[in-house]
Amino acid sequence: MQNDMTQKEVAYRVIEQLHAHGHEASLAGGCVRDMLLGIDAKDYDVVTNATPERVAEIFKKTVMVGAQFGVAAVLMKNIQVEVATFRSDGFYGDGRHPDSVVYTDAKHDALRRDFTINGMFYDITTHKVIDYVGGQDDLKQGIIRAIGKPDDRFNEDHLRMLRAVRFASQLDFSIESETAAAIVSHAKQLSTVSEERVLMELAEMLKHRNRTQSIALILQYQLAPMVFIGLTETNIIFGQKMLTKLESAVTLPVAFSYLLIALGAKGANTFCRKLRVSNEVRNSTVEMISSCLYLQTALPLTIGHVKIEMAKPYFSDLLYMFDHYLDVTNGNRDQYNLFVAQVASLKGIDVTPVPFLNGDDLINIGITPGKQMGELLKGVYLAQLEGELDSTEAAVTWIKEQVN
Repeated sequence: MQNDMTQKEVAYRVIEQLHAHGHEASLAGGCVRDMLLGIDAKDYDVVTNATPERVAEIFKKTVMVGAQFGVAAVLMKNIQVEVATFRSDGFYGDGRHPDSVVYTDAKHDALRRDFTINGMFYDITTHKVIDYVGGQDDLKQGIIRAIGKPDDRFNEDHLRMLRAVRFASQLDFSIESETAAAIVSHAKQLSTVSEERVLMELAEMLKHRNRTQSIALILQYQLAPMVFIGLTETNIIFGQKMLTKLESAVTLPVAFSYLLIALGAKGANTFCRKLRVSNEVRNSTVEMISSCLYLQTALPLTIGHVKIEMAKPYFSDLLYMFDHYLDVTNGNRDQYNLFVAQVASLKGIDVTPVPFLNGDDLINIGITPGKQMGELLKGVYLAQLEGELDSTEAAVTWIKEQVN
């Protein structure tokens, strides 16, 4: 049976069932913020006075994703909604999680959250916003403000500094002065946060259309050494110039390729490893940078080599990237224009035909597997792409000429 429910609808149903069992429950956090801004929320979270154990009693399918912090996940129609119990947090010994929590009421739960715009609740029954922290006023004024004392909020969870930057850039908001000063004061604490958590925030910023604003704020609030590990300010600014060429949302490999191209393929690979970027994203990033820098030095290309470039899965992104790279570096565009014309001339043509010969064919000819075989396979396929060979027989003759 096809699931046609949205996470929002599941969240509403969860709240309704909690109400039916005599519990307080409302929407909480980012989904309330986005609703007030007229933005489609990515996730809908529920907050309640029911304990995780009570939530598990009420709903058939639950997962205790963070019961020690008062959080359970309800599964309904294969959709997951996190349900958190109203709580106050104890000391954050690891700069990430509270060492202990105490169940409390809605007001105290709001006061332990990060920023005012994320500290509001929404009552789906009365259709009213429950705001103990002034989040509505800050939304109207376009302000990112820590709840309570900024020093306390950033001491509790050091990643909140980077989250403040992300919210400010993506929403086109400003960071309130005391909150901004606290970020600078605590900036070095970001180095204690795991690379995975930093990467998650950075990835969201780089994929967003306001990515260059994020970089500017990271530099402004002295977070760069902990985010752009090993990059000089010159490297970062060059990457920022490249990223200004991207006007819409993009994939992470594209964003990283633009950001890191000044490092070259080897330097980009090192950076991605330090930040624990996934192998898939890292490999795509390195390949795009390598291809872009190759085009800069290798043009003009023969038709065969043009076909090889066009066969790459990221070629459309590469073509734009090379164009933008020439813009930023004031490179010579004559050879680029010729390359674009060659690409246009091959439109509709299969640039990845099945090779006339493979490894087994070369073994039958008498070629021993190894480096020579690999070079011969590349060479004969390039000759095929160039149009120099039109049959398997011609390819065999070409091989025999190379080894005699």
